[in-house]
Amino acid sequence: MSHQLCSFAELLTLSYPVNANVEIRACRSRERGLGLFASQRITAGLKILSEETFLVDETRDDMIAGIGHEFATMPLASQALFTRLFAGRHDMVPHMEFGPDRDQDSVSMARLQQIVRLNSIEGAGIGCVISPAVSGINHDCIPNAYAYYNSETGVVAVHALQVIQPGQEVTISYLQDDVYLESGERQDRLVN
Repeated sequence: MSHQLCSFAELLTLSYPVNANVEIRACRSRERGLGLFASQRITAGLKILSEETFLVDETRDDMIAGIGHEFATMPLASQALFTRLFAGRHDMVPHMEFGPDRDQDSVSMARLQQIVRLNSIEGAGIGCVISPAVSGINHDCIPNAYAYYNSETGVVAVHALQVIQPGQEVTISYLQDDVYLESGERQDRLVN
């Protein structure tokens, strides 16, 4: 079976509703990939979305170290969603023909670790979490939303920090534990 890739222009026209508040679609800038966008006006303080997590651990390093075992124990539907998360600009799996080679490459240890590295949200006091839609939210140094993990319910929720207009991208800081870092410090942390 051949799988046709769509052009960037075609990708810009596609959207996938998450709920009444937001949808996943391509950002205008290729470098930002997909993002979460407001479908309607979202007021400050509103819970934008909440969802169960794929994985929870104390730190990103712990999650990376244990991803092989954790992935193997996930339900198959969760595994399928997890392997569709962003694995880096040079990830070839989305460009491969469907078949055994793609299946094997999509679950390689290096790729699973890269998915954790690029999609987990780590914050002081909340540990490290990965969830389907929240992991698709892009970073901004001045975010308009905040992600919070509730360990009692096993749910990560995203709340608006300010009014978000329809069509505006919802962003969070990937450095939620250090919101007062200087620009250079943030860049160093984001690279690592």
